[in-house]
Amino acid sequence: MIPLAHLLLAIAAAQSAGVIRQSTTGWCSPTIANVIGNVTVTCIGVDPRALKRLNTQLSRKNQELAAKIGEANEWVERYHELEASLKTSGSNSKLSLQAEEYLRQGELEKAKDILDSILKEDEHEEDRIASDHYNRGLIAELQFQPLDALPHYEKAYRYRPDNPKYGDKYASLLMTEHEYAKAEAVLSATVERARELAKKDKQYDPGVAWILYSQANLFLEIQRFQAAEENYKESLSIFRELAKSDPSKYSMNVAYALNDLGILYQRTRRFDLSEASYREAISIERSLPDDARYRIFLAQSLNNLATVYTVTRRPDDALKAYEEAVSTLRDLVKKNPAAYEHDLAIALNSMAVGYQVTRRLKEAEQTAQESLEIQTRLASANPAAYLFDEAWVLTTLGNIYDAESKHEEAQASFDKAIKIYRDLIKNEPNAYQSRFANTLSQSALDFEQTGKTKEAAERYEEALTIQRQLAKTDFNAFGKQAAETSSALGKLYFKAGNLSAAESLLREAVESFRRLGGTDAEGIGPEMAGTLEPLSYVYVQQRDFTRAQTTAEDAVGIYRKLASTEPSLYGDPLARCLLVNAATLESRNPSGACSMVDQAVSAAFSPDVKKIVQSASQKCSQKHSFGRAR
Repeated sequence: MIPLAHLLLAIAAAQSAGVIRQSTTGWCSPTIANVIGNVTVTCIGVDPRALKRLNTQLSRKNQELAAKIGEANEWVERYHELEASLKTSGSNSKLSLQAEEYLRQGELEKAKDILDSILKEDEHEEDRIASDHYNRGLIAELQFQPLDALPHYEKAYRYRPDNPKYGDKYASLLMTEHEYAKAEAVLSATVERARELAKKDKQYDPGVAWILYSQANLFLEIQRFQAAEENYKESLSIFRELAKSDPSKYSMNVAYALNDLGILYQRTRRFDLSEASYREAISIERSLPDDARYRIFLAQSLNNLATVYTVTRRPDDALKAYEEAVSTLRDLVKKNPAAYEHDLAIALNSMAVGYQVTRRLKEAEQTAQESLEIQTRLASANPAAYLFDEAWVLTTLGNIYDAESKHEEAQASFDKAIKIYRDLIKNEPNAYQSRFANTLSQSALDFEQTGKTKEAAERYEEALTIQRQLAKTDFNAFGKQAAETSSALGKLYFKAGNLSAAESLLREAVESFRRLGGTDAEGIGPEMAGTLEPLSYVYVQQRDFTRAQTTAEDAVGIYRKLASTEPSLYGDPLARCLLVNAATLESRNPSGACSMVDQAVSAAFSPDVKKIVQSASQKCSQKHSFGRAR
């Protein structure tokens, strides 16, 4: 049962990370110059001279640009925003008009110099300097230099924190750079100011919805799930109302919120709600025009839905959705590699897990390797943004190597991931602890399978310490991880003969599984039974036959249901637990014990277990033949 339990843990934890990134509605239609990657776009309302500058930047091949560049639509959104801002400048109107003309000409460096001059002259006017810094930040983003934009957005926000636009822009960029603590403080203040404005004027409702959405994404990243859910739902409600009167403008926003709400439900194991959210998002996205700005989100939604199918054991449905997502993203990457290859890497990683679940291990390894190549290349150019994803894929690849019995390669992958996580959690522990603990647990399982009990125990213990602490903050979200690791470590100690430690850990796991829903909750039944079974063995060895019988009976009840639909998976453990029950009954009820053994013979699936239970049945018949005949 250990490999199955950990595989489900890997899917639930590793796949829930693909948070849908916020994107504005677009202005551009990309066309392909050739398959090597030269991209030409045409955009509504952009001066041809500025458009030429955009296309020049999109065509660059250097690694730094590949990690920084976003969609052309986002560039144009910033272009129009800056254009409008320069038109409304109060002071330095002559310089502002000059900067506006440079913007239209695509002379961004000259526009930047003009704005820097304005900044020097406007030091005494806080409203103006805030606007100037905001415009200066937009110029930096148009140049695909977010780190240069960051201090200017920070100054705009500091000078005028009562302007929600400044706070939202500053916090969004902080989140992109994984500076979550700073982003949270900014968003908390900004959302309250936006609410106050919306009370007076409904035109601020879309702004409130977007800030709530940004804040929900932040809460999801730092694993404050209840707060994230509240924000997603409120944001979704506002977008739904807006879409009623203007569906062409706001339908996609509804889909954004549904996607991320689905991710939240998935992380908190509410798979039915997660699936419903993804399906509604996909329905909306399929109804939108067939262009890149919508297809990217359709691909992400399909990928997310596929992970739910994987966890809920619908592998055929999962692979179908994975393959459509990957195919869609490959088409987008051909048109614009820099904008879409990170999303492709995420989808490839997810599909690799889908292949692993269906035991298509060669395809799983190849797919994970392709994902890792992309993530490593991106992380080398921008570690702050992509190291986390590299560690995620390394864990997936380690699991695949483990399934292929390539244990040396598996530990090498796990060790690389663990090193990355140790560095990341120094600055942002809330964002990475859960994934770090999952990788430790997976590494421990591989050590256990190669007989390295000491190393396995050490990593299980470290993982469990983290997961117990996380479970204290949100049991529904993290209790299952802690229970699975406690169960795995308990089984390890049982095999090593440490019955006292094994009993304590296995009982802790059983109590947690019961708290999570026992046999009724999705995914809990198999793991509950898989923990009850070794616990019954512990009690037998301790000669506590009363508790052994009760525990084995609980396991039998679960395994009977599971084996009725999946005998190849659960017939053998059902047979083993029936033998435990028989052993506890033998002295008091020999006939009942032999009946249990006969049931075990019927339940056993594999030749090895069949041989064991048939031998037990023969011995039982010989020993108690008179009683059975009567």
